[in-house]
Amino acid sequence: MDDGLVAIGVRVRDAMPSDMTQRSLAEQVEMPADALSRALNGQRGFASIELAKIAEILDVDLHWLITGQESPQRVRVAARHEFDHYSGIRGVPGFEQDEDVLSAVAHAYRQAYPDADHPSKALPGTVEGVREVLADGFVREFADRLEAALDVDVVRVPGLSTDYSVTIGGRHVIVLAAHANWFRSNFSLAHELGHLALGHHDLDNPRGNDAREGAANRFAADLLMLQSDLSGTDWETIGPRDLALFVWESGVSTGALLTRLDALRIPVGEETRGLLSGSTQRLLRRHGGDLGEKPVKRGPFTMLFDPITERMNAAAARRFPLSLQEAHGKRIANGEITPGTLAWMLDTDLDDVVIDRPERSRPSADELADMLGL
Repeated sequence: MDDGLVAIGVRVRDAMPSDMTQRSLAEQVEMPADALSRALNGQRGFASIELAKIAEILDVDLHWLITGQESPQRVRVAARHEFDHYSGIRGVPGFEQDEDVLSAVAHAYRQAYPDADHPSKALPGTVEGVREVLADGFVREFADRLEAALDVDVVRVPGLSTDYSVTIGGRHVIVLAAHANWFRSNFSLAHELGHLALGHHDLDNPRGNDAREGAANRFAADLLMLQSDLSGTDWETIGPRDLALFVWESGVSTGALLTRLDALRIPVGEETRGLLSGSTQRLLRRHGGDLGEKPVKRGPFTMLFDPITERMNAAAARRFPLSLQEAHGKRIANGEITPGTLAWMLDTDLDDVVIDRPERSRPSADELADMLGL
């Protein structure tokens, strides 16, 4: 009896839900029940199409089913969950509609790094470690700092219902929904970074989702709203302008800050609570002034821009890491892949992505003679 066939049968049995019978699985795979029984016992090999169907039905990785090893190109996903206050349940109701976009992102990485030879470096496992590497003022350029300092890629695309983090061939990628709420994007970056730093993508038990979501939320809150900064501020007497500056520099919403203060049981004055109960944009525009930002020179149109709009535009802009685009460019130039995915990343027509392949050098007369055996 072939040990390899026996091992595959064991993995199939282990992956079957407790309420699934062999007969039921055989019917779904369109196999005779006795053929499945023999295959599970190592007395018969599975056909490729049978294994592919079984992997799909049992929702397991085909590479693992065959080899017992995780596929180097396996995609693991974590998402920022929505909390339903009526049911008390966290979930991702838009996941099915998001799958096409996430699959396209994963495909872009598989094309760029087919050998899974571009893994991200290990992340610090604590908020303190992450904050030290990101350094002061990281909120202003959060996505850029994540890529440069922590080797975490940031993708931003429209059409997603929520924000995700994925690992693809060992590469850490945060995928954000493109929208103007920059403070939500900042919290999502910190939240998904928490999933990655805490190793949540290495866990398969779905029943731990609530605990992992809570841990990622705490990680984000600790990263963006340092407890020592909050405790060192008098929230009963702070003025509206200083409050607006704190929100701006922390990169969070008024609601997130108020929730954090209440969670830490820090006293909050009535006026401050009223301002934090309102919208973030209202607080910043009514009381923030120039928000301590120097205008960027843009010729005669400088005065048309303001820092809040700048952040809104940045949060809504499509984004793919330059390193990913460059990897595609090289493989396109070498004739290894077509430019369709790069055109999608750049949101442009296929005809606009023109990459010349390097010219092949012509052999000399002597080299040609050698090749012909003359």
